[in-house]
Amino acid sequence: MAHVSWQAWGAFAYVAVLSQLLGFFFWYGGMAIGGVARVSQVQLLQLFLTLIFAGLINGETVGASTWIVAAVMVLIVALGRGAVVLRG
Repeated sequence: MAHVSWQAWGAFAYVAVLSQLLGFFFWYGGMAIGGVARVSQVQLLQLFLTLIFAGLINGETVGASTWIVAAVMVLIVALGRGAVVLRG
């Protein structure tokens, strides 16, 4: 623990407080407003957005097969959202 930098502790605090604690309230507040069945499907798009930001921010190379899986996931979410809208 003595060898951990203050930047690492700052990043840990950011993730713990902002991403986890405050994000919890916004996420569940959004689900309460929009309905759990509709809003929770948006979380499936997290894979796609993570790939985009990994390439843009971190400079990582994302392979074609990964993009294909992400595109299939987007299609599944779109079809699922359409099924929810048609039923209710």
